[in-house]
This record gives sequence, structure tokens and C-alpha cells, in this order.
Amino acid sequence: MDFEYRVYPRALLLVSGALALPAMVCAQALCSDLVVEHMWYAAFDSTAVEVVLTNNGGMEFSGPSMELVDSNLDTIAGGQLSWFVLPSGTNTHTLPLLQGMTLPETPFTGEAILHYQTLGGPEICILPLSEIELCPPLPCTEFYLGIHQIDTAVIATIDWSVTDSDGNSAASGAIALDTINPWQRIDTLCLPPGNYELHVQPAVFSPFGQFYCQLFRDPQVFPNPTVVIEGDDTGHLPFSYYAPCTEDDNAIAEPAPNALQCVLIGNLLHLTNTTANGLGAIELFDAHGSSIAHRNVNSSMTIFDLTGQAPGLYLIRARDGNMTKTQRFILH
Repeated sequence: MDFEYRVYPRALLLVSGALALPAMVCAQALCSDLVVEHMWYAAFDSTAVEVVLTNNGGMEFSGPSMELVDSNLDTIAGGQLSWFVLPSGTNTHTLPLLQGMTLPETPFTGEAILHYQTLGGPEICILPLSEIELCPPLPCTEFYLGIHQIDTAVIATIDWSVTDSDGNSAASGAIALDTINPWQRIDTLCLPPGNYELHVQPAVFSPFGQFYCQLFRDPQVFPNPTVVIEGDDTGHLPFSYYAPCTEDDNAIAEPAPNALQCVLIGNLLHLTNTTANGLGAIELFDAHGSSIAHRNVNSSMTIFDLTGQAPGLYLIRARDGNMTKTQRFILH
């Protein structure tokens, strides 16, 4: 994805005694070094967007802030990126919506405007954004469950599970904590947009143990959904994940009634398209977003043998021309 840039010109002078020199004599950060890698809705916050910004130059942008302007030139989101500098490398920044504004629709066309300070005064870089998909790629997006033990002398094993809005199991696992590595990241979760609930339960614990359990997609983005458990308490944390995408064409939406039917009998998944069309190109994904099977089907019915697959959440997607139908199911 190519991004252009524009700079509002300014006549800047550095004055020292009677000597005045153009500011460009001094090395400074260049707008041409900035690249917007992507921009998404915030994963756990329906009142913000996230911008992943790379500074490819060796110079820092001082006192950076950013605003998001739509195609109507309305500023819809913005905030301070850092009180100090925007360093070289790639950083993720959260831009909260301004009061009275609503989330932009996807795809988004507008501008990301970076404000920063130089010795000559404030400057800006304008980064045009064209047809930006604000929903993350399908079929699911990775995020993590981090567990931090407050009492570093405690040794514990924490069981966790995630259920969807219908109470079905979407993912589960366990993490062991010890005094050597009290802040750990478990296996990656990968879920489609939707509403979920995290359940955490100490399996092996000290009655004096206290733990923070936190969901996060990017360690640079906070705050994130957090629940605290103590001793043998069970923690429950409802959360929404890319909620704006559940109603978007880019998201995994529930299929129309009687359009794509999945019936699981034993380890055999019976897939049926009840419309007049065939199933078309079919792809099956596991809970981590990995494609585990695909085929082209001209008929309205087919069967997938899931023998040997692990229990958990699966997604199946059928493409017929420009139509895409997606369904979720649980393998027990």
C-alpha cells in the first residue's frame, strides 16, 4: 500500500545573536520517512482506532500527536502519541474518537495528520489514506492472554477458557507461573469479531496468590481488558473483540437463515447450501486461523471428515461467485 505525503511549508529561521540560518541546515525528521502500515478499529475498544506507523528515518519527531480526518475534512479522532518523541521503527498508536464523533466506516478514505515540534516551531506531516480496510484480515486475528502474578513467591497453574455469546467453547488452555518468569504469554488465541467471555481458574494455587489476567493484541496498546483473581477465586471477564466488524462485510458474519447449514455427526461435518447455487470453493479453518482443508464443490452438499482434528472452534467458508457464506461450529 503506497502512501503519499504533504508538508505545509514554513519559513523557519534559527537565530543566534545577529546570525540567522535556515532551519533546514540542521538535521531533522522528514515526513517522507513516515509510512502508515495499516489502520484498524481498536481491538477491545469500540471508541478508538489504531494506527501502526513506521518512521524509516534516523531522526525522531518531537512531541508527536496525530489526528484522523475523514474525506469531508472532519476531524474524527486524535490524541498525543507520546509526550516526548516518535522514534525510528514501527509503533502502534491508539487514537480515541473525539466527543460526538462516531467510528468511521470501512473502507476509510481520509488523512492521518502528524503534529510535531521543531526548533523553529510546530510542523505537520499529512499522510493521505485511501480505501483503508479498518477490519483485520479474516478468518480471525491473533491476540494474547497475559497472566501476571503480583506475589512473585507464588507458584501457580492457571486454567483459562473463552466462550462465545452462545456459551460455546471458543478456546482454552493453561499457563504455569513461577518465581523465575512471573509474566508469561500463553499460546496465541485467534478469534473472529464478536462478543466473548474469558474464564480463569487457578488449578494449583497458594491462598495468598493474586494475579492479573489481561487480554492484549499489541503490547504497545493499552489499557486492555483485565480481571484480577486471588487465591482460589474464579475470574470472569466479558469482552468484545473488533465489535464494529461483526456487522461489516469484511467480518465473519452469521449466515442468513437456511443459507449454509452445518451438521456435525460424529467426526463427519455435513455441509449444505439450501439456495439454488452450489457450494463453490470451500475452506475450513481451525481456531488459530490456519487453513486445514479446502475443495471446490459444484453440488449443494459435501462432507468433511474431521477425524484427528483437535476439539474446539472451527470456521468454514464457502465462496460462490461474489457471494461468501461463513459458519462456525464446535468440534467436541
